[in-house]
Amino acid sequence: MSRMGIVFSLIILGFILIFVGVVLLILGAIFSGNIVTSGGIIIFIGPFPIALAWGRYGLHILIIMILFTIMILLMVLVYKRILK
Repeated sequence: MSRMGIVFSLIILGFILIFVGVVLLILGAIFSGNIVTSGGIIIFIGPFPIALAWGRYGLHILIIMILFTIMILLMVLVYKRILK
């Protein structure tokens, strides 16, 4: 098997494992009886991020998402500066 074949196989395996994990999490939540959700989302409209969070741990999730967003934006700016 060529090197690209191995890389492609590992990528497909990764997607399959993620899918199986999500299905197991959903089934566990459905059959546990008490379903309480917390979550968050960041949407970029142009250069402006809009952050939303809900649930008991919504504020914690929101803070973590904002920190990750700042890290990613800084990494992009540093990468652009390196390429110049």
